[in-house]
Amino acid sequence: MILLGHRGLSARFRENTLLAFVRAIEEGADGVELDVRLCGSGELVVLHDATLRRLWGDPRSAADLSLAEIRRVAPGIPTLADAWEAVGGRGELHLEVKSDRIAFSPLAEPGAPWSRTAVAVAGWIRSGGLHRAPRGLVVSSFDPRILKVVASAVPRVPCALIFGGARRPPFPLRVAKGVGCRAVHPEARLVTDKVVRSARRAKLAVRAWTVDEPKELRRLARLGIDAVISNDPTAARRALSA
Repeated sequence: MILLGHRGLSARFRENTLLAFVRAIEEGADGVELDVRLCGSGELVVLHDATLRRLWGDPRSAADLSLAEIRRVAPGIPTLADAWEAVGGRGELHLEVKSDRIAFSPLAEPGAPWSRTAVAVAGWIRSGGLHRAPRGLVVSSFDPRILKVVASAVPRVPCALIFGGARRPPFPLRVAKGVGCRAVHPEARLVTDKVVRSARRAKLAVRAWTVDEPKELRRLARLGIDAVISNDPTAARRALSA
């Protein structure tokens, strides 16, 4: 079972920053999970929330700001290219592609924000030649529409459907297979032996989020899942070793 830093080593450093990513890898994480969204000038920026309010005190939306405007307010926000340069080749990089209005509709919406973001992610992967040999690159999202676009455009890059809350198995597993995913990322409390066995039959890897409690880490390890996403992968590894 590998350990991924949730937004980097976010337990001790500002989330989704290069420092959080690098320190996670330096302290033994097998990779990092980060959040990606499209800013107003078309670049893919690493940011969880739709706005800059929570971390940077600015209520404006990243979708309405250029990269230059974002960096004047929040100089610590990297682009996806920055994150790849910092982490690529040193550990796995799991991109959670953000969608603020998740839907399971198969309808094409080429002008919709989710669609533009999906196309941009696929374009970034292809422009860097990463679609030929992904080297630990994984694309994940709560929105299966995004995953369908990416999986179709760059089929060698593995995709994963994230789910939690009211979306309980087996429905998300069927959706994941239907849009070309190779993995599911369930909320940890939804992971049971039955879910793991169902995922294995569907040839889907299982990576759980977000896990910091030692008892829960050990439970998931006993179930034989592929990875956990943790705010403090360093402490998680100590707990598993113990």
